[in-house]
Amino acid sequence: MYIRPVKENDLDALLLFLQQSKTELTSLSRKKNILAEKIEQSITSEKCQILSDWQRSLMVLYDPEKDSIAGISGLEREKSCAPHYIIDQKSKCLRFSTSAVSPLKLGSLLIHENYRNYGFGKLLSKCRFLYLANFSHPIADHIHAELRGWVDNNYRSPFWDNISSSFYDGNFSIIDQYRGTYPEIFVESYLAEHEIPFYLIDNDVKQKIGSVHKDTENAKRMLEKEGFLHTSCIDILDGGPTLKSALKNVFTIKNSSLFSAIPNREKNKISEIWMISNIKVSGFRAGLYPAAHRSGHLYVHPQTLAALELDPGDLVRAVPRNVAHQR
Repeated sequence: MYIRPVKENDLDALLLFLQQSKTELTSLSRKKNILAEKIEQSITSEKCQILSDWQRSLMVLYDPEKDSIAGISGLEREKSCAPHYIIDQKSKCLRFSTSAVSPLKLGSLLIHENYRNYGFGKLLSKCRFLYLANFSHPIADHIHAELRGWVDNNYRSPFWDNISSSFYDGNFSIIDQYRGTYPEIFVESYLAEHEIPFYLIDNDVKQKIGSVHKDTENAKRMLEKEGFLHTSCIDILDGGPTLKSALKNVFTIKNSSLFSAIPNREKNKISEIWMISNIKVSGFRAGLYPAAHRSGHLYVHPQTLAALELDPGDLVRAVPRNVAHQR
């Protein structure tokens, strides 16, 4: 199992993976032509080293034994017009804003349910930080993540029901998918500058603003442990929180190190698991592998070198899993 960038010929397999998933990603459409466009953007961006040219990166968790996609993980450049609400405590209102929270956004994280209990979910999430560390010059100074807002036991969003539904013609699912599929048209069609005074918001709704969906709790904790901080920004549809970090302060980036990868030819076993990637942007690969650190070298099995497309002595970026996962 390893992480690699999405390829053009992954389109049908990725589309099937998304269609079979119980969770629908608003950032990745199940429409084939739109998904193909995002795959092409990712492939083109692999060759870029500056944010103005770079658009997105889609990475898949690939199972070579089954020749199948078991997960997807993404990064994307934030759009110049990025609508959200700012919780303005001074003016006691929710203030509509379209300014970008940061230049770079985490997104498109999904793993097949059969692979969730082996550390692959954290690998899918954290591999994006190893990838960003590989750029010769950081493509952004900050990064943020938008998390799903709180819903009740009937999967109804009080923020949507009491606030956002007044502004849109359609149910939450339709509007959310439309926003993810056609973000520019969504902004032009629906949104105008406005404020919502706190006194117009029910207390029960206020208490849930900035809270997350129960299925998103783990993602929130992981981001907090990576050094992401809560902001005053919330989602315009479900009131979910936005977390942000300086790229240089992200735990996985700060604590990863470069090593020469050496084939382990000694009789003693290597059992400690590391999160290891090559140091490429174009042709990035990463995975969880047994390794041993000795004298500035990382000793790995020959098959690990093959999976990461490395030759003996090539540099890798790595962090012990017990360090990466204890955060």
